[in-house]
Amino acid sequence: MRFLFAATTVALLACDRPVPAPPPPAPAQDVAITFKGADGKALLTIKSKTDGLAFADGAGAKLGEVKVQEDRVKLKDASDTETWKIKRKDYGAEIEKSDGTRLYRIRGDGADWKFEDADEKILAKAKKKDDGWELRDADGKTLAKARARDGKVKLETEEGKAIGEVDGTTDARAVQWLAFEKFSLIERAAIAAYFMKVQR
Repeated sequence: MRFLFAATTVALLACDRPVPAPPPPAPAQDVAITFKGADGKALLTIKSKTDGLAFADGAGAKLGEVKVQEDRVKLKDASDTETWKIKRKDYGAEIEKSDGTRLYRIRGDGADWKFEDADEKILAKAKKKDDGWELRDADGKTLAKARARDGKVKLETEEGKAIGEVDGTTDARAVQWLAFEKFSLIERAAIAAYFMKVQR
């Protein structure tokens, strides 16, 4: 009987012990990316910050930033004004103004992506290749071929002429958008950030 009482007491005491907290999530990998032009000069840097990524020009001057959330990135310019939201959708992503007005869609097409305006007119296509990605305009003209080599991504023309390179990443799917010159440098960086941090 004493043994049964002791065992019961131990079991009850064990129940009163606090459940250990789950281990904290693994820290997000720090980002330190530099986009260089064909001449080798830095045009853009992308670096980790507490809640997202910070963008600066080649001289280190602030260009803007994105706040990264589970299903979106929010782009702010150098004056801290929110200009874009890129939100994950079932079909891919939607780019909106800060007031929610739809500007663009990025639609998944198998392994590929279509970039459309608000009227669903195709502006660009990103196509998966055996050795990287190829970004084309609406007419099928190659804007850039993006290939990961030697720990970086090389951006080249159809003929193999250098457009630039991106140090600090091998994510050609994301950084190919830096060659999409329809948009400002920070808008292109926001699209790249979306693919790096949200659309994985």
